[in-house]
Amino acid sequence: MFLKRTSKRDGFSLIELTIVIAVCALFLAMAVPAMHNYLAQCRLEAACLRLQQDIRSTAQDALVKESAYYNVCLYPTLEKYRVTDISKPGTSREVVLPDGVDLVGTTYDDNYNTIYFTATGLPVSGGHISLKSESTGKFMYVIITPVTGRTRVGDEPPDWR
Repeated sequence: MFLKRTSKRDGFSLIELTIVIAVCALFLAMAVPAMHNYLAQCRLEAACLRLQQDIRSTAQDALVKESAYYNVCLYPTLEKYRVTDISKPGTSREVVLPDGVDLVGTTYDDNYNTIYFTATGLPVSGGHISLKSESTGKFMYVIITPVTGRTRVGDEPPDWR
């Protein structure tokens, strides 16, 4: 039995490995900023949808219990809001917005930035709430229609005159 000797080696050279690593690093350098912006956009949308859902559920609670003691109080400087049943002290629920999402402002003109609900589950007045992503600078709005109480999330503020 004869063993066949070959002079050819299997494997990669150092230059080939360096080129592959450099190409991978280039793709990674392009993907990371895009992923960061995508995650910031997802956080902004999730915060808007959660606020919208909390407003809807508060309106439903007011309707079911036929009580005008429900409200959503917004705190733009603290980046949070509070859902409250005034008739039951200590039952309020506070929601802090995710990091990177700013509660810029509201169109509710009272001193407390509060959305009040009637016993029929309708908001006392309509308006919108502005949220902004710190990293992308994009705004989104939670819009509450004055007469029907419909809430929606949009990229543009409402054009009410």
